[in-house]
Amino acid sequence: MKKKKNKNVSNQKGRIVEEIVSLLHEQPGISVERNVWLPTSDGKDKREIDVLISGTIAGYPVRLAIECKNYGRRIEKTDIDAFIGKLFDLSFPSQYGIFVSTSKYTKGAIKRADHAGIRVLSLNGLTKDRLKEAIYNALQSVVYLLPVIARLAIFNEVPTMTAEDFMKFTDESGQSFILVDLLWQNWCSGKYPKDVGEHEIQVDIPVGFTQTLNGRRLNRPTIALTLHVYAVVVEIPGIAKQLELHNSSTSNIEKINIKLSFETPNGPLPLHIFKTEDSLKTFMESRSEKYKLTVGRIMIPRILTPGLVFWPPSQKWVDNLNNLIREKGNDFNSEKIDLSSLQGNDLLGAAYDAIWQGHPAARQKSDHSATDKNNTGVT
Repeated sequence: MKKKKNKNVSNQKGRIVEEIVSLLHEQPGISVERNVWLPTSDGKDKREIDVLISGTIAGYPVRLAIECKNYGRRIEKTDIDAFIGKLFDLSFPSQYGIFVSTSKYTKGAIKRADHAGIRVLSLNGLTKDRLKEAIYNALQSVVYLLPVIARLAIFNEVPTMTAEDFMKFTDESGQSFILVDLLWQNWCSGKYPKDVGEHEIQVDIPVGFTQTLNGRRLNRPTIALTLHVYAVVVEIPGIAKQLELHNSSTSNIEKINIKLSFETPNGPLPLHIFKTEDSLKTFMESRSEKYKLTVGRIMIPRILTPGLVFWPPSQKWVDNLNNLIREKGNDFNSEKIDLSSLQGNDLLGAAYDAIWQGHPAARQKSDHSATDKNNTGVT
């Protein structure tokens, strides 16, 4: 029973090398076959090629024969001689032979292979028992850019204004917009810096628009915005498998394959928030995982007001606010309420919640959808 078990293990070791070598050579227009039996040149016998690669170069058919070994010892000159003999029996030019091993080669084996024109490759990336691919820790980091209005100052000709008059701008035709809408649109259109940190910005008001007080149009004000761009990092753990074919004669990497897999856990992901580029860089460089994949930087399509409420407000936030107003009745006092809490605990989720249907951006989207349906005949 023991011998049978060892034989099964040996077969398993051989198969995994053949599978990996086949995978590393797969590409469009190339045929990759495993365990192919070919007739010898005298037609009296057949011999097996572990991996046979077939293709055309400049219109001429070319075949490469790959010998795969998963021994617990070094490859010796006699192993190379045996492969050369097989190639000769099958009428393969020795230059079209490739020898792949999970173990190292003796100097004599490399010298013999070089003389015959055979490439000798070492396969790296298996477990110590060489029965499967080695697994390493991997980490995917997704970097989001969160804009926060740290300070907003408007300098005009009047000493005091209501919050509504302060934020509203109109033109002579009566068209109007809210200042925070302009800041949000400027961010989404890429007009503001994307470097992590604090930025002083002079806000340009569209020509023809200004504030109004008691029906009187004011001169165009000067608006100073302090925008703090934060980096919000989401980390998703995963695993990695890396396979390499090294040329034992030249020490060069001939082929490499890295397989990364990540599984997003259920529920809100833990977030890491950074105020500066230096703190973000230090954190990213401190990660100890062997394989690190960074995605970003992704601009969050909202802007955070000084009260830490996303703008435009979400339908969820407005619904929660209305429910709270109905619940509190005459006892409702906005100054005693953490308005940001109405967005929920999931920061990124709140940033991508549907916009409140009463906001112009949501109405425009709805109008566009209706127009598209009419144009395509959809009812």
